Amino acid sequence: MTWTPVDGIHFPLMAKEFPEFDQSTLPAIPTDWIDNSWHNDVSPSFVIEAARVRVFINEANESEREIAGERFHVLSTDDATLDHNFLSTNDWWRVLKCVADLIETVPLGKCRHRDSGRGFCIDCGEPI
Repeated sequence: MTWTPVDGIHFPLMAKEFPEFDQSTLPAIPTDWIDNSWHNDVSPSFVIEAARVRVFINEANESEREIAGERFHVLSTDDATLDHNFLSTNDWWRVLKCVADLIETVPLGKCRHRDSGRGFCIDCGEPI
């Protein structure tokens, strides 16, 4: 997959939700990633719909992070695996590779069937 970064762009939602976050420290963010930052989260995040994940990006300086640990986290957005952490790392290239691999595992045009808790998929309505 070819990544087309948006280098140096200002993310207005991130600026609103995390005004102290220095956006100049962000790695190159691919253009199909959607800023999904919310102030009640620990750090800004991006949704990658094709992979059904959110990527959280902590401050570059570890001493400025609310929670110590790796800078980047790739988590599932599927209800059935909402707490699933695919990757935690300080290596941006590993994040890009993880997301690319996840995109390849999602069948084109097919539903991954997220359980509604009632035996039906919340996306397509088929029984699970």
